Amino acid sequence: MRVELLRLNHGKILFEEFEREIVVVNTESGFYYSLSGSGPRILRLLDDGCPPDVIPEKLIGTNASSSSRQDIEAFICRLRDAEIVVEGEEDLGQPPAETADVSAFQAAADYETPVFERFEDLQELLLIDPVHQVDQDYGWPKPLRKPGAAGVGHGKR
Repeated sequence: MRVELLRLNHGKILFEEFEREIVVVNTESGFYYSLSGSGPRILRLLDDGCPPDVIPEKLIGTNASSSSRQDIEAFICRLRDAEIVVEGEEDLGQPPAETADVSAFQAAADYETPVFERFEDLQELLLIDPVHQVDQDYGWPKPLRKPGAAGVGHGKR
């Protein structure tokens, strides 16, 4: 029997964790995301191999409210839609993956709703290829000037 798991899409994303937030960059779309609230814990649990349907129990315990479960499920759907996580499978014949030191909230009252924000304001800059799309006279991150493009001079600056 196999269990559906979700893993970070390391082929498309880069991420950095700050105090209470993870910033994720999709290198193919140019979008970047802020994950906060319980979002960073959810992402770490998924990356550690925790099945999505077990995450509410891991975070809140067996008394997770239906509202909290819906928040977590919606957050995971958004991670999938943004291609931050991708599907995988695990053979139940092997021991389950151990989760990193992610402890459950002490009480349901300590639970924070996961927050998922998408930003597009740096998309053009994030999609520039810094090795191949660089104007030699200007440098990175200015996109390569195309000869004959309207409003583009041909002289040095």
